[in-house]
Amino acid sequence: MIKLKIDELIKISIIFLIFVSYFAGFNLRENLAGGAEEDFLQFTWPALKGLENNLFYSLLNYGTFHEGSWPMFHLLNAFLNPFTYSELAFQLSITIISILNVFLFQRIIVKKYNLSFIDAFFISSILLLLPFFRSSAFWGLTENFGWLFLLLSINIYITIPAKTQKLSINIILKIFLTSLFSALALYTRQYLVFFSAFVVISSLLDKKFNHFILYVIFFSILSIPSLVLIKIWGGLADTKNFDSDWFGDRHSPLNIIKNIPIFFSYFLFYLFPFLFIQDKFFSTTKEIKEKSIIFILCFLVFMIIYLVGYFDYLKEITLGGGVFIKLNKLLFGDNLIFFLFISSLGLTFIISLVRLYPKNIVILVTLLIYCIPQYFFQEYVEPLILLIFLFLMKNKYNFFEKDVKNYTLYFVQIYFISNLAFTYFYRNLL
Repeated sequence: MIKLKIDELIKISIIFLIFVSYFAGFNLRENLAGGAEEDFLQFTWPALKGLENNLFYSLLNYGTFHEGSWPMFHLLNAFLNPFTYSELAFQLSITIISILNVFLFQRIIVKKYNLSFIDAFFISSILLLLPFFRSSAFWGLTENFGWLFLLLSINIYITIPAKTQKLSINIILKIFLTSLFSALALYTRQYLVFFSAFVVISSLLDKKFNHFILYVIFFSILSIPSLVLIKIWGGLADTKNFDSDWFGDRHSPLNIIKNIPIFFSYFLFYLFPFLFIQDKFFSTTKEIKEKSIIFILCFLVFMIIYLVGYFDYLKEITLGGGVFIKLNKLLFGDNLIFFLFISSLGLTFIISLVRLYPKNIVILVTLLIYCIPQYFFQEYVEPLILLIFLFLMKNKYNFFEKDVKNYTLYFVQIYFISNLAFTYFYRNLL
């Protein structure tokens, strides 16, 4: 008979309640993302049914559905999901399939941090607390399939030996599978191309040239379907049926500079528990002083830019921008000092990660693709930033080592439970 400690019983109870909350959210038709129901009814469902009923015509004229994502999600579900006979049955199937992300998250946590099954499942269950993850699951949207393919790719990628140049059959297979699942992630959500770029650039910088060549070969082969679609459509989207400005101002590299402060604030939002734990348990007095100086410098630079009027566009944001922009408007109106304070903290944390391991800059640079949209929604990076920080960024601090493990596990859970409660309050009571 298996004997469980009190601590393990508490964790199992919390996991159970999280799952109850998750399925209750589906049953209550929870929509904390705001636009999930509308996106499903106007874009995702018509595209899926169109491909199911007339595959080739719908592919050739995919722009008529005005769906922002490429059709991988829709194709897989149109021909492999037996529950597309009704909207509700399909949404329930996606709600259940989305749970696979939790199990993959748990598997990677065990591999990387050597946690017990219960502890790893406890931390991975935070995915089911994330408002945008929940809304995407409950309303049958594309995002969670993208995270699923990304996690499959990361699960294999982290098992590739870091210091070997030799190519065994096993390593070649792992590089192929990393490339395959990364390509499927890209075909599901275009912005997930960052991971393909990351593994290629990293292999080159690590001087693993055999790996680099294989990645280039496999990605070239796997890109053939996209090249065919681009040829047929006349661009990255079916431009003859899509809004003409979709790849103009709405998706432009020029938006990166404008979205950088928002990007920094997202980093702080999702990684605040780890930043707090790092300073409480790991950082020396000298390191805290250095980070304080960096923060002051970042904040002064942001304030100078703010005072000359460059950040005035942030006052006009009505779509996207994330929780801190909304909180700033709620509490301080057009005064942006609070938001810039938050962004400065996020930038300080990013700089500290790069100072610890300069190669972390590679993953950060590839993530800038998320800053290309004119409207930078927080849902784009949920749970991406958590996955990147825990699985791909190097850090000398082990947040799950014996002495601080439980503090990390419970603090992270409390933080994201509070976030879910606040989001519910904001969406339904304010």
